[in-house]
Amino acid sequence: MSSSVGAMSTDSPTVPTIRPAAAWEAPGGIPAHRTLRQAPTFLRALGVGSALLAHGLARVDADGSAAYLESSTARNRALYLRDGFAEPGELTSLAGARPVAMWRAARVEAPTA
Repeated sequence: MSSSVGAMSTDSPTVPTIRPAAAWEAPGGIPAHRTLRQAPTFLRALGVGSALLAHGLARVDADGSAAYLESSTARNRALYLRDGFAEPGELTSLAGARPVAMWRAARVEAPTA
């Protein structure tokens, strides 16, 4: 499995500390860039996650690819549902958490004439 998990650390209160949380293969052996990161509390509810998700999904769409993720909070799932993800099912592999698998089918833009 070739995966990418990164981390960035800083002492500045205005620059996020990003901690890697997990990496895994996408279902069915689908090629994927596997990175999951967590931002500190002071950066939440500022639109940062929405902006990063929009950027990532634009790249996925440009490739004509689908997207897969796992989310363990209702708040995050609402964000992902707004961006076209569906909930194929709940995962039960983590003690104390109830993550939900989420899938977004490939979106290919129609060529303009």
